[in-house]
Amino acid sequence: MITMLRDGGVAPGIMQLIAGHASYRTTATYSSHHTPAQRPLFLDAVQPIVTAASLLFDIPKS
Repeated sequence: MITMLRDGGVAPGIMQLIAGHASYRTTATYSSHHTPAQRPLFLDAVQPIVTAASLLFDIPKS
């Protein structure tokens, strides 16, 4: 999940928030392989969380 968020350009603070980790270092240690077909499905699923978190974090517009 974190790998797909990172690959999708999600800010580190948002990835940490979604993962529920106290430290981004913990979040950064997680990675996994995913297929190209999984990436858009997952990013679409977490978009509401990213949108809500944008109120708390400075997220650059893509």
